[in-house]
Amino acid sequence: MEKIYYLDNAATTKMFDDVINGAQKFLDKDFYNPSAVYLPSVNIKREIEDARKTILNCLGAVEGNLIFTGSATEANNTVIFSQVNRSGKRFLFGAGEHPSVIECSKELERRGYRVEYIPLDKDGKIDEEKFVAMIDENVAFISIQHVSNETGAVNDIQRLVKLARKKNPTVVFHSDGVQAFMKFPIRVESLDVDFYTISAHKIGGPKGVGALFIKKGAKIKPYIFGGGQENGLRSGTENVFGIISFALAAKKMNMDIQRNYDIVEKYRFEFLSELEKNGFNYVIHGAGVPHTMNVMLKKGVRGETLVHALEARGIYISTGSACSATKNFNRTLEAMNIDKDEILSSVRISFSAYQDFDAKEVVKILKDEIEKLEGKR
Repeated sequence: MEKIYYLDNAATTKMFDDVINGAQKFLDKDFYNPSAVYLPSVNIKREIEDARKTILNCLGAVEGNLIFTGSATEANNTVIFSQVNRSGKRFLFGAGEHPSVIECSKELERRGYRVEYIPLDKDGKIDEEKFVAMIDENVAFISIQHVSNETGAVNDIQRLVKLARKKNPTVVFHSDGVQAFMKFPIRVESLDVDFYTISAHKIGGPKGVGALFIKKGAKIKPYIFGGGQENGLRSGTENVFGIISFALAAKKMNMDIQRNYDIVEKYRFEFLSELEKNGFNYVIHGAGVPHTMNVMLKKGVRGETLVHALEARGIYISTGSACSATKNFNRTLEAMNIDKDEILSSVRISFSAYQDFDAKEVVKILKDEIEKLEGKR
C-alpha cells in the first residue's frame, strides 16, 4: 500500500500525542474518583474545573456553564428533550442537521409534537428568507448547526438568533457547533445562543466525551439521573481522562487556530488545482469552511464504490457523516435539491492541518482509480 492519506477528519481526528501524554496520569497514577472526599480526589475535581474553564475560555464565554457529556450526541439529546414540556408549540430544525439532532426531531414527531424543517439554500446554508417566515409566537425551540458536517457550509448563527428573537423574544435557540469549534474563533456570548454543543474527538481529543455550553439563565433538565455530578445536570462518574484531554486539545488548537486555517485552505486550493490540471469536471456542493467539501468528482461513478477503491490505495474519504454511513441517501444534499444521481456520485473530503497531504499524489491515485472503475484501464 502507498502512503496513507487520511481525509475524513470531519468523521474523527487523530488524537494528539502530547494530549495523550499530558492526560496519561489520569489512567494510572491519578485514577481516583473525583466525587470522593479524600485529597487526591479533591485535587482531580479541581483539575476538572480547570478543564471546564479552559474550554469556556476557548468558546469565548464570559458567563454561562459547561457540562461534560459522553458525546455530542448526548449533549444534543439533552437539550432537545429538555424542551418537551412545551406542548402545543412548534419545534424548528435545520433540514440538514446531524443525525444526532434529526433523529431527535423524528422522535418528537412520533410523540405528537409539531416539528418543522427549515429549508436550505443552494449553498447548503439555512434559507434566511424562509426561516424568518417560519418564526411566530408559537415557536418554542430552534436548532441549527453552526457548520454543516456534510458540506462545511457556515450558518450565520448570530444573525439567525437576532432574526428569530426579533419576532419571538422567548424562543430557545440551540446550535450544534461540533464542526465549527476550533475551525475558526468562536465567541459564544456574541452568538447569543442558549445552548451550544461541542465534541473532543473532532479536535484531536478522545472519543467518548462531549460538552454542552449553557447560557446563563437558560433552563435545562437533566437527561441522565444518578449521583448528581455536573451540578446535577449529567450524573455519572466523570470521564477524567477524556475531560482533561478535551481541554488540552482545545488549548492546543486555540493557539494555532489561524495557522491551521491557513494550512487547510492551502490544502484545498492545491487539491482543486490538481483536479483541474488533470481534467476533472468536479462539482462542489455547498460553500463554507475549507476543512470540509462535498464533491462529485465524476458523475456515474458511485461515491461508495470510489471510497472502497481508494481505501485499497491508502486514501480514506467518505460519502458523508459516519453516523449515517449505512444510509443510502444524503439528507443534506437532498435538502439542497441536488439531483439523486449526483448525490450518489458524491464524496466528502475533509482536511486537517495535522495530517500530511500531497495533492499531486492524491489526485494521481484518484484519477487512476476512477479510470479503472470506468473501464478505461
